[in-house]
Amino acid sequence: MEAYKSHKTLEFKFFASKKTVFLYMCQICRQVPNPSAAVEHADCGKIFCSPCIANWARTSELCSSCKKPFHDSRPNLSIALKRTMLSAVVVCPNTPPNSEKCSWEGEWEELYLHERECLYTLLPCPCKCGKEIMRKDVEQHTKIDCSNKIVTCSFCQKDLTLNLLKEHENNCCLLYTSDAADDMQCVDLGGRRIIKKKKKK
Repeated sequence: MEAYKSHKTLEFKFFASKKTVFLYMCQICRQVPNPSAAVEHADCGKIFCSPCIANWARTSELCSSCKKPFHDSRPNLSIALKRTMLSAVVVCPNTPPNSEKCSWEGEWEELYLHERECLYTLLPCPCKCGKEIMRKDVEQHTKIDCSNKIVTCSFCQKDLTLNLLKEHENNCCLLYTSDAADDMQCVDLGGRRIIKKKKKK
């Protein structure tokens, strides 16, 4: 049952059968709790997320459904109930806005494995630019769009990140200037004299 580690809760809309999953929905947050982090009330049989119960207990000791004390709740779901929940058919929750969505559909227990290879799963940029990119776009992002991708200065051949290239060319590097009368021009940059060269075409 390792597969259900993928989600703490799963929104109601990602289940194929809304009628069936209504039985497993947390009575407080109205989402379906991960079976490993769910509580079942001993009297009414309603299911709750463990964090929801903890927050609810700060203001009330009674079940929001049957109005009986929560201390009768079972801290862990039965193996049979867990398996029933994990066999529910779900669709992939990776649905980026304004984009095509993943068409995967399968049992909740299989979702963990699917998300490890889903092309629409959001991943942090491997170059650490701070953006999240869908798995299918990571290669293009790191090669073309990422501000932290490594580029080589065409003048001094130094390797640096794209977001530093403009400053490097303006302040540090031997750079072509379009207003130079000759192939070389002496320029004063902050009290420091450097030679700017015309880039070879």
